[in-house]
Formats: sequence, C-alpha cells, structure tokens
Amino acid sequence: MAKQERAVRTREALLRSAAEIFDTDGFVSASLSAICSKAGVSSGALHFHFASKGALAEAIERAAEARLRLITGPDLDPDDDLDAADGTYAGDDLDAAGRTTTDGAKPGDGTEPAGRARAAGGPVTAVPLTTGDRPVPAAGPGPELADRTGGADRPDPVRLIVATSHRLFDQLNTDVVLRAGFTLGCEPSWQSRADLHGQWRDWIASALRLAARRGALADGTDPEDAVTVVAASTVGFEALGRKDPAWLSQERLSQFWQFMLPRLVPPGTGPQKGT
Repeated sequence: MAKQERAVRTREALLRSAAEIFDTDGFVSASLSAICSKAGVSSGALHFHFASKGALAEAIERAAEARLRLITGPDLDPDDDLDAADGTYAGDDLDAAGRTTTDGAKPGDGTEPAGRARAAGGPVTAVPLTTGDRPVPAAGPGPELADRTGGADRPDPVRLIVATSHRLFDQLNTDVVLRAGFTLGCEPSWQSRADLHGQWRDWIASALRLAARRGALADGTDPEDAVTVVAASTVGFEALGRKDPAWLSQERLSQFWQFMLPRLVPPGTGPQKGT
C-alpha cells in the first residue's frame, strides 16, 4: 500500500473511531487512548494527523457539515425558483410515490457519507412518503430532480422537504460521523465551531419561503411559523434519538408528516383518505 493511501486510511479510521466514542461517551469522557485502540493505530499516528482531541472534534464537525450539505444541497433561493438547488441530490430522482430511487453520492470525492448503503455495496433503500393511506403526490407533471434548469418538472418544495427529512434520518441512523457532528453541537463542554442544527433549519427555511412564493402553502400559513414547527420537531427527533433510536425511524417521521402536511399545504394538494 502506498504511503499516502495508508495515511488517508489511518486518518479515516481515527475520525470514525473518534466519532463513535464521542457519540456514545461524549467529548469529555472520550480518551485519545480509547480512540487509538478502536482505530487500531498508535498514539504517534494519531498525533501525526491530529494535534489534540479538540482537533479531532473539529475535523468530525467539518465532515458532518459536508455530509449534511450533500443531503440537502445549498439553501434554495426564492428568487431563483429552485435554480439555486443545482447539485441537490445530484443524480437522484423521486418516483411517483415520493421515494428516493438513486443515490447521488460521488464515491471517492471525500464528501459522501460513510454509512450510505451504496458504500456498503447495497442499494439505497426506497422510503415511501405518505400522508394517511397514500403517497405524497408530486406537484406538477413530474418530480425529476435532475432537471434544475427550469420548467414544470421541478419538484414541489414541501415535497422536497419531506424527502430530504427522510434521507437525513436514514443517514443519522447509518453514518456515525454525521450523527457525532450533531451530538458535538449539543455538548456543553465543547465549544463547537459548527452549527448543524442551524444549517438544517436554514435549509428548511429557504425551502418553505420558496413554497410560500409558489403558493404551495395553505392559506394563512406563515412560512416562518412553519419553519419553527418543522425544524424544532425534526431536531427534537434527532435529540430524542440519541437515547431511543425509535425516534429516528422512518415510521416515526412518517407519522409526523401525516399529522403536519394537511396543516401545511392547501386543501386538495395532499392525498385524502377514502378518495
């Protein structure tokens, strides 16, 4: 194995080991010796890559920020009407049932989440998005996420939020680096330089403002109020999920959207039971 390749693998092993220990034990209780032991490397190798435990935490947070950005894409600009979403879910499509059918990760570019099913050699799980008994419908003739240049095929922003939240929960369950990034942000003993919760909230805000501009919200629904409810609820699930993984299940998230969507979108936009 080439020296450079070995160094990259050592660094990745240290990041993952540190993320696992930070996620379970917290920043203060995590020891460098435990991280080295879990990664199978010497303390000298650790200090070659990271000067301190804080440097490890900072690297994990930077990696988690990149992973979250890969899940959401950039904030959506209401003035650009989804044009600013170029790169979101690069190569991903939603089928008629609102399911992610292809994975937009670019293996080897250093940004894809380590827990993606594709990285493990399997397909990405398709997650049905439903309100009541039926799938979340596409807004317009077709929800082709690959088309970012204009026209009627661009996805409804609310539906995009639903799909992205399912995707985020899937990655929080499988990607310990992403999960540790969120955990470190809530550590009182660690002065985090990242704000993943804020990054997620800001993306939701940009999508809901775009939805309001396009008339995709129910009459009288203030997009800022909707941001508060959606962001606080999904972030709350992430916090509760640290103790009970059931809070990060696709089923629990679907229950939230079944309750929320009829209050968020205009009547007749979402599926109605018995119709």
